Amino acid sequence: MKKILTLLTIAFALVALSSCHKDDDNSVQEWREKNEKAYVDSIQNGGYLPIEGIAGMPLGVYYKVLPGSEDKGAVHPLQTSKVRVLYQGRFYNGTVFDGGSSLTGDNPIQFSISNTIRGFQIALQQMVVGNHWRICIPWALGYRDTANGSIPAYSTLIFDVTLVEIIE
Repeated sequence: MKKILTLLTIAFALVALSSCHKDDDNSVQEWREKNEKAYVDSIQNGGYLPIEGIAGMPLGVYYKVLPGSEDKGAVHPLQTSKVRVLYQGRFYNGTVFDGGSSLTGDNPIQFSISNTIRGFQIALQQMVVGNHWRICIPWALGYRDTANGSIPAYSTLIFDVTLVEIIE
């Protein structure tokens, strides 16, 4: 009898876990679909990024030059470069997930381009010092199918970025 109760308890737990996992799969799938739609809308229908003035980069990264952007030279950073930037990261729905204070402050963040997501690497290498861009990165060039901190898997990412300096 004890063995049967143990087996029933395990079976019940597995059913409960699988139904929870199914809900998680549904919410992840729903997030992915919304992000894919937001990305397509941004590019085709002028959604988050107005279609006027939008330009494409390799592999499906898009950008728009923002007011206050100016070219201060002609040198582009390399994949191996360290840069200082002001930036703010948002989801397709406008929710800020990173860099909220650095975009308006005088405290640029320094990092190696090679240590960022692929879409950010592509965009930064197209910029010159003084450029202020809004960049749209599809989930496949962001964190892909893996969550990263407050960023869910399959997230289309929008960054406002000012390239302040190329360090090396």
